[in-house]
Amino acid sequence: FDAATDSGDKVAATPWTWTHTTTGSDMSMGLSIQWWDNSGAITLDVPTYNSVNLTLGIEIKEQGYINHADVHYLASPASGANTVSVAFTGGGSYGRAWSQTFSGTNTTTPLDTTASKQALAGGAGQSITTAIVTNNDNSFIVDCGSSVSSGAITAGGSQTALTASSRDGNASRRATTTAGSYSNSWTWASGGNPMAHALMAINEGASATAKRLAILGVG
Repeated sequence: FDAATDSGDKVAATPWTWTHTTTGSDMSMGLSIQWWDNSGAITLDVPTYNSVNLTLGIEIKEQGYINHADVHYLASPASGANTVSVAFTGGGSYGRAWSQTFSGTNTTTPLDTTASKQALAGGAGQSITTAIVTNNDNSFIVDCGSSVSSGAITAGGSQTALTASSRDGNASRRATTTAGSYSNSWTWASGGNPMAHALMAINEGASATAKRLAILGVG
């Protein structure tokens, strides 16, 4: 893991911009975006870092089609302090976005796999749990959970949560070991609105694998 930053809370705004500083080698960026299309006419433009387009991992809308959870990625992001930009067409949006960078990744094929889920509203303590099945060892899982106006949001125990949005969304990261199934979850204190959850796994790079195996005395 390298660094995590975010846009701060946004209210009917476009673009959302902030500075993210990237250091290290064999880097990849994961970008999680919680955004709200309350007019039915807003679309998300392609987000950028240092004016370079990120690639969509997966997007999911909750069943009311207002609240979105997206994850995007970028291999070999520019080093140093650069601008992340998240913009919208059709009007400004509410929400928050989170950027995270990871060293030792596969910059040729950064994306391992994705998963998503939507769920109906529940009461207090409503939660969503989504499984993602990684194909490769030692992937990094990046996610975004979203449910507008459903109270404080808490991540599952194996996740490192970032700073929650005032719109009751958040992002997290999670390191894995062996390839297989991993479940991430989010729980909302008060509940009452549909939920959306987007996840992706970023591949470990060959150099990081070699270093790890050397430390273990394998290979």
